[in-house]
Amino acid sequence: LRPPGAAAPPPAPSAPPAPAGTAPLLRAMVDAGVDAIVIARVVRTPAGAITDLVVLDANTRAAAIAGRGREAMAGGSLLALFPESRAWGLWEQCCAVAATQRPLERTLAAPLPDDPERWVQRQVIPVDADTVAIASRDVTARLRQQLALEASEARHRQLFERNGAVQLLADAHSARLVDVNPAAEAFYGWSRETMRGMHASDLEAASPEQWREEMARLAEEGGGRAVLREHRTAHGALRQVEAHVGAVALAGRRVLHIVVQDVSARVQAERRLRESAARFRAVIAGMRDGVVVHAAQATVVAWNPAAVRILGL
Repeated sequence: LRPPGAAAPPPAPSAPPAPAGTAPLLRAMVDAGVDAIVIARVVRTPAGAITDLVVLDANTRAAAIAGRGREAMAGGSLLALFPESRAWGLWEQCCAVAATQRPLERTLAAPLPDDPERWVQRQVIPVDADTVAIASRDVTARLRQQLALEASEARHRQLFERNGAVQLLADAHSARLVDVNPAAEAFYGWSRETMRGMHASDLEAASPEQWREEMARLAEEGGGRAVLREHRTAHGALRQVEAHVGAVALAGRRVLHIVVQDVSARVQAERRLRESAARFRAVIAGMRDGVVVHAAQATVVAWNPAAVRILGL
């Protein structure tokens, strides 16, 4: 619209003609793709009901699937050329796109006698009121990989959730706890949601910077060596634990997987044993009687100062 008396705008420039050789280039690109592409025209009754889909053109991959040359496909019925597609819903999908003029995309099972677990990703695109373009891609290998990955992740999730060992996942950069398993929840006494808002360094008497440096070093060593740490619980108790640290990639970030084992009883027993051994050595060393300890093969393994003095050795 323009005000009365205003001059008409200059005509819009027409689109430049397509460069020479564009059509062969586009044809080569379509033929080189991984999709099977078919262009079909809708055949209607005078009342407008769709009775058939006639192939106008197809690329090399579609012709190979149909088992005949591209020229032989032209003018043929789409469902006659691809009879299995009727069971895969191709007729209904093409009719829906022709009626609504809206593109449709589906990933659907497309079993064949020699490949009963085959899957296809299909796009049906309206070209005009009576023409649709159909692009189909075999996604069986990709879908199998995806299903295998999901199954693997489910198994690892079960190992994480149901394992009796205390396990922590902590962001390698921020030291924030990404997740903990139920065993960790029971051991530390905080709820899972509370621990997800904590830093791994909150469990130790260390700053986040110190924790990151030490844990990064342990992760680089491969997590094979256990390190003794002192962790606190929600009730204020201090527990001696062994931590095994490994690095994993999770959702695009580096995460440390920490397996924690409570060794408080063992550490206390070792301390009591060392104290007992020290007392024993002090008593033996202070005795006036000479004491010599022999192994089973009569080898001398220990003695006290009085034995040295008495034996003169």
